[in-house]
Amino acid sequence: MQVKQIYNHNSLKNFTYLLRDEISKHAYCIDPYDGGIAYTALSDLGWELKEIWNTHAHPDHIRGNEKLASLTGAKIMQNFMDEKRDFENGIYQKLTLAIPGHSMDHVGYLFLKNNKQEFFFCADTLFQAGVGHCRLGGDVATLYQTIGELNENIEDSTLLYTGHDYLINNLEFALTIDGDNQEIKKMLKKART
Repeated sequence: MQVKQIYNHNSLKNFTYLLRDEISKHAYCIDPYDGGIAYTALSDLGWELKEIWNTHAHPDHIRGNEKLASLTGAKIMQNFMDEKRDFENGIYQKLTLAIPGHSMDHVGYLFLKNNKQEFFFCADTLFQAGVGHCRLGGDVATLYQTIGELNENIEDSTLLYTGHDYLINNLEFALTIDGDNQEIKKMLKKART
């Protein structure tokens, strides 16, 4: 499975992801912030888009759906667990996991390669040095439970793909809570370079 991460230069620092199944040659897009930018990236790569997957219904994760679908003819798979599209291609297996809390409809996409966890698209549930907020229809207690379950079930070697680049913001916030933490200071210095 090939993965292309697209950084959207906006105030929310969104990531969009393009994936290509090397066996079927099908391409997929996760959370297109800007349909035009995603389309250009697909064209540059020579990938043909089959489906658009969303992790949750917040506007910054679905705003590019219609434009990208109209440019490619791809099907929008937006109703999360109702339309989960797990698949296997002989090498990779995709599992759609309910990971509520940031929003109650939030899902993540876990990919296994030869039955071993390879990467996980966790979007706004889990970030580098932080978790998603619950102000837009989420629930703190549910998010807490979800994070605990992910901590138990997602292997340390699994590569995480998040929905935003909030690393520096999250580390700066962490220093307001634990200002003497040298590990946070080292991580923040490294992130800024």
